[in-house]
Amino acid sequence: MAFLADLSSGAVSGLLGGIGGLAKDIREAIVGKEWTPELQAAIQQKAMDLELASTNAQMEMIKAEASSSDPWTSRARPSFMYIFYLILIVCGIIAPAIGVFYPNSMELFFKNMTAGFRAIPSDLYALFGAGYVGYTGFRTFAKVKGAAK
Repeated sequence: MAFLADLSSGAVSGLLGGIGGLAKDIREAIVGKEWTPELQAAIQQKAMDLELASTNAQMEMIKAEASSSDPWTSRARPSFMYIFYLILIVCGIIAPAIGVFYPNSMELFFKNMTAGFRAIPSDLYALFGAGYVGYTGFRTFAKVKGAAK
């Protein structure tokens, strides 16, 4: 999380200050003051300022992540796939090797794994597959065109 240290404190403090100001204005509107058009406009302005501060904070985080030298931060999407590859290695290679010594436990393990995979809706598999194929396809296209390094 070294990239969080790179964030400008202004974006985060502006976001937190906006949340506090909006909450205070809403509390005053509900409890003590009349709901006048001026107050309503002020609350809407605070909400827009809060949304702008939130967007600025998100942009600062994206910039910090992109400029990070940490490979787990700068390569978040490929790292997500590395986790799936690790699970595949554990379930497909290491678990059967251990299962030689504990065959009854391995049978139960794979029965539970099969039930778990069957519990995932097919639409979710299709969504993940389309996202992964789309990501890798566009990534390849960008590399071929020279837009990505």
